[in-house]
Amino acid sequence: MSNSKLSGAQRRKLQKEKDDKHNNVMTKVKKLDHFFNVLPSNVSKTSKSNEAAPSSTSSVTESDDSYVKVDQVSELTLDENLTDNYSSANKFIISSLNDPAKWPIIDSETIDFIIRNLSNQDIDKLDFSTSKRLYSSQARYVTRSMFFTKLKNGEMRKREWLIYSESKGSLFCKSCKLFQSTPNTFTQGFNDWKNSDRLYEHERGHDHRVNTNKYALREDVLGARGLAFRGESETFGLRNNGNYLGFLEVLAQFDPFLQNHIRTLGNPGSGHVSYLSKTICDEFINLMYQNITEQIIREIKLNKYFSISVDSTSDVSHTDQLTFIIRYVLESGEPVERFLKFIQLPGHKSSIMETIILDTLLSLGLDINDCRGQSYDNAANMSGAYTGLQARIKQHNPLAFYVPCSAHSLNLVGVTAADCCLQATKFFMFVQKIFVFFSTSTGRWSVLLRHIENSNDTILLPKSLSQTRWSARSDACRALLCGYELFYEALKEISLNPSEKPTTKVETLGLCKSFNKLETGIMTVFWNDVLQRFDKTSKTLQKVTINLCDVVLLYKSLLNYVNELRDRFDDYEVKGKIISKCENYEKDEQRKRNISKRLDKYIENDVILEGKEAMKINTFFVIIDKLVLELSERSKAYTEIDSLFNFFSDLLFICPKILKERTKRLVEKYSNDLEDELYEECLHFKQFLNEIEIEESDKKSPSMFLKILREKKLFQLFQI
Repeated sequence: MSNSKLSGAQRRKLQKEKDDKHNNVMTKVKKLDHFFNVLPSNVSKTSKSNEAAPSSTSSVTESDDSYVKVDQVSELTLDENLTDNYSSANKFIISSLNDPAKWPIIDSETIDFIIRNLSNQDIDKLDFSTSKRLYSSQARYVTRSMFFTKLKNGEMRKREWLIYSESKGSLFCKSCKLFQSTPNTFTQGFNDWKNSDRLYEHERGHDHRVNTNKYALREDVLGARGLAFRGESETFGLRNNGNYLGFLEVLAQFDPFLQNHIRTLGNPGSGHVSYLSKTICDEFINLMYQNITEQIIREIKLNKYFSISVDSTSDVSHTDQLTFIIRYVLESGEPVERFLKFIQLPGHKSSIMETIILDTLLSLGLDINDCRGQSYDNAANMSGAYTGLQARIKQHNPLAFYVPCSAHSLNLVGVTAADCCLQATKFFMFVQKIFVFFSTSTGRWSVLLRHIENSNDTILLPKSLSQTRWSARSDACRALLCGYELFYEALKEISLNPSEKPTTKVETLGLCKSFNKLETGIMTVFWNDVLQRFDKTSKTLQKVTINLCDVVLLYKSLLNYVNELRDRFDDYEVKGKIISKCENYEKDEQRKRNISKRLDKYIENDVILEGKEAMKINTFFVIIDKLVLELSERSKAYTEIDSLFNFFSDLLFICPKILKERTKRLVEKYSNDLEDELYEECLHFKQFLNEIEIEESDKKSPSMFLKILREKKLFQLFQI
């Protein structure tokens, strides 16, 4: 009879039977605190006993006799039933671990096992008789010297990657054997003793270096047991059981109770309670998260006001997640930023993110009315003045001022300036081509490295550009400036190499031609100066302790710096001629076209600019003007808000009349937060600051003033 045909009384009776059965089972389940016993006063830690440790769950009781003494418990080892969990490949490899020719099919588990257990071979004890190879009438063998390489300084260094197989009489590369996807001589067994120089060639090869790097990273991760709590297995004694069980195994070596608990309940299977399962692991993580979150919320509520910052990014599963960050000031006066959680994002519409933010604040017990700032990137859905996220949040709280991410805004200034004219665009395409040309070929890269090694200068290798990180562009331009001549010499060598493909030679000649242009030299020197300033400013803007006053000052100083570059074109021209070794502009060397004028049509006298003037007016000034315009526009978002508070930076120097006007304006803006006596309090606080010793660099620091208030506990006197 189906449940749909049961009466109400019958359904209630069935439900009661299920509940009674569940409660009966739960009464038999031991609670977590049952397993943690206090050492009885009448039991000595150093007492000896030959009694066997308990072997079943029922033997673990709360009586005094249940305490397991250190000397009663044997060291935790793999039981016979645990070794059955190893694959047949691992059982086989135990007896042939040091013979790579006998290694089975390589899989993830086998790699872990080999890296954990493989020991270095003792060269002096190896039997090289099986390595005999006949060359005409001469026999050759593996020699001890093959296991060493001679460095340039004369030092002999052991080839740790080399391993000898006595069964096959061949040499193997253990890194390539484990990680190389396609077979080569050193994965199948090298035995050409007449051409032992191939050992040197192999260890300098690209594939070997990649595989050695993988081996080292895998070895480090395995040594620390990785980062993930959970592993591929949930069985004690296995190597891939993850950090959670791995940590318990380590702790069990020093804790007799835990050791006994793992031996008796470590692998109970489904339906048995051990408090060691993945469910408990996840619960521990959740409890730690809750504890940390509660601490952060207590700090926020103690200091009342906060600001929010959110941004979305996709994870490895291509799921959009919203990072939720809160910024506030600690009781000590130090500003901090706390990441609270990832939130799965169903869409990028501002209305969706508005709902998510409000719900998140509500779940955390925070009031949106206490929010005094919001900071996002410059995307339209976030920064839109009418329907963007910042506008929607301000509808709930008008005092939640929107402050765009200053570092991101500065990045957009550079992106816009880089695409403002043809020469700027061509220059950055040229920089990227240099990196791509050398990095996509190991042969071309080795030619470049040889030229760098032969130079006494400290040089930077070519760097790739990035649209999102302008520090990468700064590094790329700096590398080009420092290695300008060496890059060019490497290109010339490649172009003269008869073994190179015609397409490679054509590409090389095109790059050489660009190196020989005066315009390229000027752009290299100019953009290096600009990007170095932008990069250093951007790193300062990304500091947690940065305040709005400092942001405005940094933007202003950068704007003044760019304006001063307008009169330095001649300096850049001189430096450009030096590095490019070219005296003339490309336009001056081109043949001038003679345009015939038709008598029946009026033609104005077109202004034809010479090479220098064309470069100066159509490129240099255009870039400068674009940088100035963008910096001015982007800084407005900060200067408007800073105008409310920047008088605190001049508190020790501002005249009373102006101070009164500024405090009145601030009180009107924050009428629910500030008292009308703010002016008198500021005057009083100013006199107080004059009476104490303050470093000269701190006399214009509002954050330092706040720390003084907090440290000296002056809130009852000054309500600032």
